[in-house]
Amino acid sequence: MRHLHSRTTRRTWIHGSWLLAASLGATGCIEESALSEPSELTVFFDDVYLTAEGERVQGRPLHEGALRVAARDDEGGFRFFEGEFSDDHARFPGVPDGELYVFVGPQGLSPSEIVVTSERELDLGRYVLQRPDVGAVTQPSLVQIALDGMSPWQEGNQLVLYSPGAGAVGTFDDVLTSEIALGATSIDDSFDMLDLTVAHLVDGDRGDEALLLEYVEQPSPGTNEVEPTLALERVFAVPSFTQVDGATTPIRGSLTAAPQAELHLDWKLSEFEALAASVHPEAKAAGYGVKVHAQPTAGLLGFRRPPALLSHVGAPLADIDVALSYGNPFPSAWQTYGLASVTLVAELEVPGSDERVGVFVNAHAALPVDARGETSFSPRFSPPQALRINGQDAQRPLLDVGVTPTVSWDPPAISGTFSYAIQLTRFTQTPNIGPISPPEFVVYTSDTQVVLPPTLLTPGELVQVSVVAIPRSEADAPGKAYVPLREGAPILSGLFRP
Repeated sequence: MRHLHSRTTRRTWIHGSWLLAASLGATGCIEESALSEPSELTVFFDDVYLTAEGERVQGRPLHEGALRVAARDDEGGFRFFEGEFSDDHARFPGVPDGELYVFVGPQGLSPSEIVVTSERELDLGRYVLQRPDVGAVTQPSLVQIALDGMSPWQEGNQLVLYSPGAGAVGTFDDVLTSEIALGATSIDDSFDMLDLTVAHLVDGDRGDEALLLEYVEQPSPGTNEVEPTLALERVFAVPSFTQVDGATTPIRGSLTAAPQAELHLDWKLSEFEALAASVHPEAKAAGYGVKVHAQPTAGLLGFRRPPALLSHVGAPLADIDVALSYGNPFPSAWQTYGLASVTLVAELEVPGSDERVGVFVNAHAALPVDARGETSFSPRFSPPQALRINGQDAQRPLLDVGVTPTVSWDPPAISGTFSYAIQLTRFTQTPNIGPISPPEFVVYTSDTQVVLPPTLLTPGELVQVSVVAIPRSEADAPGKAYVPLREGAPILSGLFRP
């Protein structure tokens, strides 16, 4: 099982580019009625690109189909407003004071998003670790690779290509034209850039660097692991090269030992497991994982991170106190941090039947690894509390909640300033009940309730919502609607039907 860079990832609860398209073109349910005094909303998409030369801010081109704005009227209906679009921002004149629903269209594999806000200047930009003007691989583009200096090959090892400037990343050992022989210390083969997780062209003329990384399985004594630890061990910094879409690129070189570091992990796993009851009364721990990452500004980036330096997956057990080693070829100025998560599963009752279905979520924490390689993980967060749908306990099965229900909750038990992400998951009903992935949409709000807009829900379908609290601090970029989810756990509703 690949747990560093698999091409198909189940994203149970990951902050990223989740967006909401289903209701963008639907105006048939919108009621016209008097709204409060008009004002103006301005929306920017100022993406911050973290490059070798520092931060670069670039506005994302906007078009009308990817952005809509609506407000609720006095009768509970929704009214959409016309926008004026330019190259780097959109203006919506005549919107009322108070709360607005900003609908953002889907991008790539991401679902759609709604940002519920009372702000009148909204920056929907992201933080991205790459330069802004990367080129995509659009046709077969081979890399002819001759590589020696490998650790003797064993099942479970990985070879990864990563370019911070281009943002290209992916395992390639499993897409070579021939399988690597056990015990081999070199390869002479080829792979297609289109098979990488992120297929971008590496351009040395623009300063892109590329690394070839070898990950080696190592035993994890005393941790009762399901899988051994996978750690970065060897690296080859490829001399500068520039790829051309559709052309073959030769790479020749030798892997050498990456600078080694040690992680002394003191992880209060029992405290993470204790969160299960506050996620859902039926939730139980089903597994755990630890990853170590390095990046220029730890905690700022979204779901696309550099390749992990170390990945360890195991079964539920007592608290962990163990030493793990890994290689770190990245600049010393990059911050190293650990990402620890506990997977929880809740067996939820299907309303109106005796069936049950398992829903998986993660409780996770990201903490810096100090100069001594020591870090202690214990949850400093709690889920939102008292989840309700139309005022009813949402953690039990519900029927006939309507297609525009009010979802509400209480803040977490800990103090702080939070925004919230509400995720809706639909479930297939034939031949077997199960969640549809990726999630349909995410709603972001700083309030503790939201009315779901019309056309998101269909009478009779089977759905479930999760709400996670996202801590905000003065260090967060002012005006940014999206704040990375550094740590947290969602509260789960039961299954319900509109």
